[in-house]
Order: sequence, then structure tokens, then C-alpha cells
Amino acid sequence: MDKSELYAGETELKEQFNEKIDTSIRFIPLGGGNEASCSSFLFSFDDIHILVDCGVRYNSRKRYPDYSYLTRLLGSWSKIQAVLVTHSHMDHCGAILPIMQNLPSEKIYATIPTREILERILPFQLEFESEIIDDETLNNEIKLLKTSLFNEKIKIISEISFFKPLTFTSKKRGTVLEVIPVPSGHILGSSGFLFKYVGKTIFFSSDYQPQQQYSIGQKPYIPKQNGLDCIILDGTNFYMPTQSLPLQRKEQEKFIIESVNRALNQHQLIVFPVQATGHAQEIIKIIDNAMLNGSIKTVPVFLDGFINEVLKIYRKEFKRQKSVFCSSNVQNRAKDLRIEDILTFPTIIITTSKNFLKPNSRSYDYVSHINNKNLPHLIMSQFDPSAPNTFTKLSLDMQNLLLNLNVVPFRLETHISAKDSINLIQKTAPNKVILTHSIVRSSISRSLEGLHPLKFPKNCSVIQSINNMPIYLRGNKNAIKYI
Repeated sequence: MDKSELYAGETELKEQFNEKIDTSIRFIPLGGGNEASCSSFLFSFDDIHILVDCGVRYNSRKRYPDYSYLTRLLGSWSKIQAVLVTHSHMDHCGAILPIMQNLPSEKIYATIPTREILERILPFQLEFESEIIDDETLNNEIKLLKTSLFNEKIKIISEISFFKPLTFTSKKRGTVLEVIPVPSGHILGSSGFLFKYVGKTIFFSSDYQPQQQYSIGQKPYIPKQNGLDCIILDGTNFYMPTQSLPLQRKEQEKFIIESVNRALNQHQLIVFPVQATGHAQEIIKIIDNAMLNGSIKTVPVFLDGFINEVLKIYRKEFKRQKSVFCSSNVQNRAKDLRIEDILTFPTIIITTSKNFLKPNSRSYDYVSHINNKNLPHLIMSQFDPSAPNTFTKLSLDMQNLLLNLNVVPFRLETHISAKDSINLIQKTAPNKVILTHSIVRSSISRSLEGLHPLKFPKNCSVIQSINNMPIYLRGNKNAIKYI
């Protein structure tokens, strides 16, 4: 392995600025490079410029990617040929409003489920954030929504289908760039991309989960052996090879089923406060499947919050694939149904949580009622009250409330594990791997071989991307360098 390129630091990168190299293919993170949010990546293939994702930072005044850098670099938004939206999580698509202000909607591409979820979830997300943070940029976004700009333009963005190529032609070379959308396995409709240009193939994975999820119905794309020059990989768990938390996928599922079964046998109420897109639907499928195969008792499963809206899209997509998303055990909550009418034994409630951040939310009402009535219960949450710094984001009321409740944390990972990352690299043997969507861990920047028990292919270098730091693919020597 080329040790000089392994997790190169910023000082080392600046020393390479004067190197004369072929700049025909360029990759620049505008956000989401050395952070697990605000993903937005500029690809330049000579004079073809493709922006992948347009995310925001959660609960931050600096919400947007650095688009001033993009305009300084290209001179104008009009130089962008396409914006590819990988999926409908806000850290990948939440900045779509300024994109719509600067580009025709026809230049924005997404799968049908991504567009439909985004259309419903963005107003919901902005409403939620407006109640917990006071932010001028956020207020401007809400004003844009009220002008109907979003509702008009979101419906005419261009549709992409898996394995159906998009093509763009370079005026400089007369060469065709082929962009092939592939399923990334993260949530419904989530996509990665294969870029093919001047004889080179780059796999951009976005948030990637190569293990099949029940709630997606589409097998994630796994590249063929030795078919890639470069992988741009989700690095969320890459630095945690021994603790891809907490267990492997099947063990995580087993933990959830066993916990639910134990609680039902003890006549407890069960509440899952989970994220509305992706995690909620996977929990629904795991529980419904377990009821259908007899692993747990059949009891009513009530859905609350924005999960109901998103579920409609999942049902429609599964129906399109001639399948059924979930059985009649799973029920939408009637709007006029009181908390005390839902919290009867035995019941499982899956509700939008926002990690309990929103005061007086439906999730808060559930746990308050359970606490006030001293009801036997189990709260299964990805929010861990025992974890360091957890309470810094919570109201004092919620802190006190959670300390009185039986909250059992669980993890249902939808990003690629460290082990699967290494297996993918071993299998495809690319020349270079670029990590995104992760914070740089400088303390281990030079100890990869000791950190990971698995060996990398020879001549494969791993590089952590850094926001606004261009990386070039050298056309003549088949390598990647920072500049």
C-alpha cells in the first residue's frame, strides 16, 4: 500500500498543489467529505459537471454545502449538467430549495420513491426544525415553501431508473460520460452511481448497505470483481472495525425480536420511537414478519406521526413490484383516537421520534402517559439515555422523564459495516478508495493495517476526503491524487 497517500492530512495535501497532473476527472466534496452530514459532491469529467446530493447540516446555522466555492470554481450554476439526488434523507437532499432556485428542475434527477418521500418530508422536516431552532436560513426556506416554488418544481424533476444509463457528452473531447444508477440498499429508492468515462469506472456508493433489507425489496448493487478503478465509499463505520455497533445485521434483528417477545410475555406496552424514513419501515417489516412466522405473538401494531405518510409510498412501491409491504396487523392510528385508547394491552406503537427532541410531540405524549400511569412498558429506541452527551440536546422535562422509563437502546445499521467495507475493497481491488460521510480520525491515520485484521489488495490506497479539497483521477497513470 502507498503509505504516503493513506489518510493524508491537510498539510500533506497542500504540498502536492504544484504537481502537474491530468485533471480530466475531478471529485470535490462541497460538504459530507470529512463529516457525516451535508453531503454534496461535485464530479467534473472535463467540461461535464455533475453534482451528487444537496444535503443540509442538522440544527446548524451553517446549513448548506459551500456552494460559493462551486460558483467560484465553475463561474456559474449553468455549468452544472445534472444534480443527482441519491435518497430522501435530509443530510443528502435537504438543500434542494436553493438548487431549484439556481437550476431548472429538469436538471435534477431522482428515483420515484426518493422524489415522493422528499415531496412529503421536506415541509414536515422544516416545520419540526422551526420549533427547535431559530435560524434565518431556515426561515427563508419556509418562505420558499409557502410560495409554492417547491410544490410546483418537485413534480417535474427527472426520473431515474436503476440500471438505465444517463449520458452526457463532453464538448471538449467529444467523449460520452455514462452514469448508471444502481440500488444502494440504504432506504427505499436510494441509489449509488457508476460513472464510466475515458475507459475508467468509478463507483459512488452514497450511504451504502450491501446487506438486503426487508423494507426495500430491491437487492443492493454489489460491483463485480476487479471491475473498478475507484470506489467512493460511505465511511460512516469504516473507522470502527471491531465495533460496527453493536452486532451484525442478523444479530441486531434477533435482539429486537427477542426484546419484543419478552416484553409481550410480561404484558408490557412496547413503543418504538424511530426515524420516519428507513428505520421505521424496517422495524415494521421485522415485527410483521415475526408475527406472521410465529416468532412473536400477534398483537395490534399502531403507527403514528409522519411514518403514516411515508408508509403510503412504501405500500405503493411494493404494489408496483407486485408484492405486499405489510399485513393487516399494522394499522394507521385514527386521528381522533386518544392516547389512553391506544395504550391498551397488548400493543406495539411505532412512532416518529426525532430522538425525543420535540417537546409535546406525540412520542412525548406516549411516554408521559406511560410514566404518569406507571404502566408496564418497554421503549425500544436508537436513542441511548446512558450514552455520553445524550442529554445535552434534550429539554429538562424529557431528561427527567427518560430517566424514569425503561429505555432499551438498539441499533439497526443501514450503513455499510467496516467488515463489509474491507470485503468490498478486497473483492473489487480498485486502485483507490475515497472515504466520505465520516469524520477524520487523525489518531489512527497511520495505523490502518494494525486497525483492520483484513488485508487490502496490493497497490490500493485509501484516502479520507476533505471538504473543498479536490481529488483528481489521473488519466495517464490510473491513479488518484489530491491537488
